[in-house]
Amino acid sequence: MPSKEELELCFREYLDRDGLHAMHDVPRDVYIFLVECSVKVGTVVVEIHVLDERIVSLARCAMRVDANDSETMHRVSEYLQRATYGMSVGSFDLNFDEGEALFRTTLTCGSGLPCDDSLRMVIGMGPSMWAQYGDGFLEVAFEGADPKEVVGSSDAGMSVLERALAGEFDEDGDHGEES
Repeated sequence: MPSKEELELCFREYLDRDGLHAMHDVPRDVYIFLVECSVKVGTVVVEIHVLDERIVSLARCAMRVDANDSETMHRVSEYLQRATYGMSVGSFDLNFDEGEALFRTTLTCGSGLPCDDSLRMVIGMGPSMWAQYGDGFLEVAFEGADPKEVVGSSDAGMSVLERALAGEFDEDGDHGEES
């Protein structure tokens, strides 16, 4: 079972190999990427937390739901649950105190160090899910749309994840805008 130090070294070496540049927030012990999505949510902040035996990715949308509006919070919660129903990797979380939504992915590494494809996936999964479901999130949160109707129409695809898995990043390591 890999330690935090072994996983962090593996992660940093992966970033170097793929030419990716993440800001390392040392006091919070987190790696941060800004990923531009072509949907209305715009820039998604991806935080990578390297821990003992696992790497956790949190992809946050900058827009928050009004936490004091319980009807909207419940509609958004329903939408996010419907969006990830049946997924085997990752899920949306909604903080009912702050109105913040994020997509969480955990890469467990109990049997050894992760391969590059797994590391690409843990970085790219959250932005990919925001690309696919972000417009629907905004429609439900700010336009009062019905979660059942919106989740069925969220078909923006998995292009951010597909690009991440293909290693398509610019020389600065930024994902850049999707086309």
